[in-house]
Amino acid sequence: MHPFARSRVYDLRQHTENSFWGPFLNDGSQSVDWEKVEGLMMILFHNIQQFTDKYCEQKSILLPPQHEPFAGATPNSLKLPPVHPQIERPSQTPLELQDPYNITGVWMRVVCFLDYRELFTFNFSEQQPLEGTPRPPLDREEAIRFITMKLEVTSIEQPGPGDGQRLPVVHFKGRSMIALPPIDPNANSHIRGTVRLTPEDEVRWTTFSVFHGEERWRSEGIQLGGVQAARGVIGYWFDKDFDEYGPAGPTSFWKVSNDLEYDITPELHIGS
Repeated sequence: MHPFARSRVYDLRQHTENSFWGPFLNDGSQSVDWEKVEGLMMILFHNIQQFTDKYCEQKSILLPPQHEPFAGATPNSLKLPPVHPQIERPSQTPLELQDPYNITGVWMRVVCFLDYRELFTFNFSEQQPLEGTPRPPLDREEAIRFITMKLEVTSIEQPGPGDGQRLPVVHFKGRSMIALPPIDPNANSHIRGTVRLTPEDEVRWTTFSVFHGEERWRSEGIQLGGVQAARGVIGYWFDKDFDEYGPAGPTSFWKVSNDLEYDITPELHIGS
């Protein structure tokens, strides 16, 4: 099944203005395309499982909650114990207290991508499928990066006319740092973004990766299970200018600590 899911995930035809280049239907409604989401979940977990089986002595911190069926797929299922119970956590800021999405803290992120030459050949070779028909199965290995994100809320505003009206729009900023493999400094960046509800009350996350003051990559995703669901966010990353020739690929992230000082490094046990 993975070659079929990979074919769907890396088909650049699905990335349009009407789908917001995210896991949404191609009709401008922001309704979730659950077939896309299923393909994303299959590919991401397959790649994570392969990496951890091969390299990691301890897997728990690298495995998203979705490795167990239906785990964390309900609102407010995110329950994180304090890292050091004996140390009192600093008081929350007024913005954190107003944030219904519980953004501030440390998140584990995974990003996957094809070699760009393979991505381009797959999408733009001479033999193209008819409109509305799927591309052939894609049996290629992908690269994978694990990234830690330290995020904090910066502002909160009322929802706009295209947003769900039940909760506000929350802006955040932070840092992304490569966790595994530790050989790709290009994964280190500043990050900013927003969290909001769609008209159907799905939780939509938008992120921008910023290098030397310039936005380079963008992502669009939804939080599986709703507000503060432990299952985390899943979607696509892509060029911030919406380049129709890519690159683009799957990404997911999930919260691992409410403490911005939490150091994830000791839990990344890499075998030989």
